[in-house]
Amino acid sequence: MKNNNIKRILAFFLTFVMICGIFPPVELHIGDHEVHLHGDHSLALPVSAAATGSYEPAIGVTVDVSGATDNSMSNGAVTVTAKGSAGFFGIGGSAKTATITMTNSSGSMGTLSFDWTATSVNQLKIDGTAYSGTSDKFSKVLDAGASFTVTITTAKNSTENKLVMSNFAIVAAAAESNVTFAYDSSLGSVTVGGSAVANGGVVSIGSVGATVVASPQSGVTFLGFVDGSGVIQENGAATITLKPAADMTIKAAFAGASGTAWWSAGGKLFDDLNDACTAASAGDKKVILAANGTLPAGNYTIPSGVTLLIPFDDANTLYTTAPGTSTTGGLFSKEAKYAAPTIYRTLTMATGARITVNGAISLSAKQAAAAGSKNWGGAPTGSVSMINMNAGSTITVNNGAALYAWGFITGSGTITAKSGSKVYESFQFSDFRGGDMTSKLGTNEKVFPLSQYYVQNIEVPLTIHAGAMEYSYTSIVMSRNEFNSTIDFIGNSATSMFKISEGSVTKYYDGSTDRLIVTVNEGGKLSVSPIKMTVSTVTIESAKYELPINGNITVNVNSGSEISISQDLAFLPGSMISVASGAKCTLSDGVKVYIYDADQWGNYCGATNKPIIPVVYAPGKKFDRTTATLEDATIVVNGTMDASAGYVYTTEGGANIISEGGGVVIMQPSAATTTLQVIQASSVDNSTYVEIPVVSAKLKNKDTS
Repeated sequence: MKNNNIKRILAFFLTFVMICGIFPPVELHIGDHEVHLHGDHSLALPVSAAATGSYEPAIGVTVDVSGATDNSMSNGAVTVTAKGSAGFFGIGGSAKTATITMTNSSGSMGTLSFDWTATSVNQLKIDGTAYSGTSDKFSKVLDAGASFTVTITTAKNSTENKLVMSNFAIVAAAAESNVTFAYDSSLGSVTVGGSAVANGGVVSIGSVGATVVASPQSGVTFLGFVDGSGVIQENGAATITLKPAADMTIKAAFAGASGTAWWSAGGKLFDDLNDACTAASAGDKKVILAANGTLPAGNYTIPSGVTLLIPFDDANTLYTTAPGTSTTGGLFSKEAKYAAPTIYRTLTMATGARITVNGAISLSAKQAAAAGSKNWGGAPTGSVSMINMNAGSTITVNNGAALYAWGFITGSGTITAKSGSKVYESFQFSDFRGGDMTSKLGTNEKVFPLSQYYVQNIEVPLTIHAGAMEYSYTSIVMSRNEFNSTIDFIGNSATSMFKISEGSVTKYYDGSTDRLIVTVNEGGKLSVSPIKMTVSTVTIESAKYELPINGNITVNVNSGSEISISQDLAFLPGSMISVASGAKCTLSDGVKVYIYDADQWGNYCGATNKPIIPVVYAPGKKFDRTTATLEDATIVVNGTMDASAGYVYTTEGGANIISEGGGVVIMQPSAATTTLQVIQASSVDNSTYVEIPVVSAKLKNKDTS
């Protein structure tokens, strides 16, 4: 009998525990005490914990709390906590919101202000504006008896969320205040009480207030009226009732491509990037370009830990080491989705605007994933972000900093990536052969699975110093699933395609010829090395193939610099390498280089069997490369080309290895007579390997004699 009673007690206790886990916390009131039944299976009598409270932390300021887990006041500081319910194994978990109402109880209009510090707060809103930082100051002009609310909201299963508010004050409003209005009159106009006010104009406004109206020009965005500390008045409305408490400056935030850029940081607006970065450093570490605008001449610094975001969508989605991808599909498959890029937001850098990056810049965007014969893997798609750099503008990426260029950087400025920095771009390829062909291409035949590739989101000259890294990223749909791969394009890793051991390399996109120009600067040492791409279970190692040098690539080896080739290469029609006087190009032991005559090139690009597939989109593109514009691949040797340990071939038509004077080429003969390309069939098993005759290269004069 005793055992049965024990069993009943245990069964009752377990049932009680489960009920407490399934349902949100319940409060039972017994006399003057509160009994809390918590979802964490505990029974507590926290005499000091309270859901509500009312305080006067300063004369004329009333603070009322409701819905909290606990609240208290000490030395004029009000502390409010909220904690979500964990539930029972995730069942019955719930969020919790504590509401704090601030009231001007002074009897007259005044400015209510306080400092705040948030710890582990999931969502903080002050007067309807969300704040993501950890501390700041807040102030608002209130009529006598008026109030606003502050809320902290937890997540389900959240840790304790705590908000501490201190240094409360209420300062009575002056009977009359002088208000200075500042705005870009080329973008809009401002009226006060129906009368126009010029930029810099001062208006005396009484405590009863005046109606202020902003009227933007066509095509201009109005972001809101902003006070001197960056606080946005009345949620950014274009018509407000301004009740100043003291002399102040109000800025009308008109934003247009030709106007000064506005920046959002910590729920505030700034027209100075450095001020926005200072605010971000104390908050959520993020500065957002609020609308199209121009960065004026001057020096700007993105601090360590802070990211400057040029957004591509309304949600201000941030991508760093990997972009978003755009695919569609049902339950069993995914399919690439590509849309021609449209520019969502642009930062224009004026001549003399100089950004030093110790944190990061992200031009966020999505890229398409190649699938089947849809040849746009890694291409930026749909809505994208952009920086347009005027001549004389610069971006310097310092050691430990990063530049994520998933959108586009175009114009005439320059970018420098110093040792220890990282740069990211898309690896776009337009001749995807499909998963089956990629998997089945035999390495014995040496035909690389792709040949038409582009790394040129950054169009302006980008100088990469030894010790810096440029990564490229691409997306593919294979076997009905999406896969991604990062490729070391330029840098000092063992798998960098262009490996810098000393000095620097500069690359830029020339839209007038649709070419990517890669230059080894004086004193630089560069090697063209094998690369590796891992997609799903397929790893493509270029060392097992003849790595194509795409037809829009020019490599310049400047005087006093060196380039070594440690990977079999196929210079496709249109590609070019130029070795200047005083420069040297060396082939590693056994390396083979094939230089294609345009006449020996056929329909070898991807599953669509075309001779050329240009980049799908580039902001600076002004020239369309076509089959008719293809020319022989060319090597210009005015310095020294040492191929004594390797082999250099041209296709039978005799592609160009020329000297404009003083060139020295050291070559050895070889018995090889052919190389291969592929014409792909609808069934990969029926695809055809094509033999292309080759001969040992001969050095020609400039006139090709």
